[in-house]
Amino acid sequence: MAFRRFLTLIRTSLPGCFLAALTFAALATACGAEPQQMAQPFEARPTPTPDSAPTPTPAVSSGPHSTATPSPTPTPTHPSPEPPSVPITDWNLDASSTGSDFLALLSQDGRSCIQSALGDRFSIFQAEAFIEYLDATTEPVMGECFTPENKAGIAISMFSATADGLSAETRSCLADVFTRNPQEAIGFATSGPPSDDARAAAFEALSCLSPEEAAAITPEGEGPPPDTAALRCLAEELMKVEGGDEILRILSTADPAGLTLEQSTLLGQAVSNCGIDTHFTFPEPTSSQDGSASTDGGTGAPSP
Repeated sequence: MAFRRFLTLIRTSLPGCFLAALTFAALATACGAEPQQMAQPFEARPTPTPDSAPTPTPAVSSGPHSTATPSPTPTPTHPSPEPPSVPITDWNLDASSTGSDFLALLSQDGRSCIQSALGDRFSIFQAEAFIEYLDATTEPVMGECFTPENKAGIAISMFSATADGLSAETRSCLADVFTRNPQEAIGFATSGPPSDDARAAAFEALSCLSPEEAAAITPEGEGPPPDTAALRCLAEELMKVEGGDEILRILSTADPAGLTLEQSTLLGQAVSNCGIDTHFTFPEPTSSQDGSASTDGGTGAPSP
């Protein structure tokens, strides 16, 4: 079941070390859909008024003068797809929402595409709990019918269902994360083992959550929830130093062993500045004229 797999994905994203949960949500504004190109309505042209002239001498009539009527602009045969009817930040799916609830959030084109792709299974899809039925019905149509926004909306819904609801601020933050990474977003709903990309998206998404939401999605018995405020502070501190974005990238893939000695030193300074208590030992910075950390190079992943 996709819902159970989501919990597994979150569990693998929450190792005992706070490092593997580190993320930085570099918020990007999602571009809205361009307005539809609509056919211009036909307007009748006024009949021209003839120039005034002297009354002519009666003569044999040459017959009525016909005026050509312009043809209306034809309606496009294939209009551009309409945007989704409900913005993904307003999606409110939970564990009990059905396929019909999901379809109501999509554009008419999206609903028609899913109905055509599922065929005889469509009526079952409508009646079943959407999140529990994802693996059995949606994988074949994800690439064909789901837009990047749809995929982001599904990932947000998985978080929302697990946390029993999310704040508007959290939904907006998650929308930015998953709209930028639609293929990673859909990793929360597909079968099979979670990919490294999906785990990286999970780490980044954690920084969007409030402490209460983070606690709600942490599986029971899996230890304390991540300190999202500390994660945000750590990311902010690292982004102040040169190369901090690369440190964040390495940590988002749960591979702290990939840190160099200098990177590990910078990470230790950020940990200290944020007041984070950890059992990891970081290399001590050496003094330099500009006050920044200086090392002799080599690898220096933090050690337990």
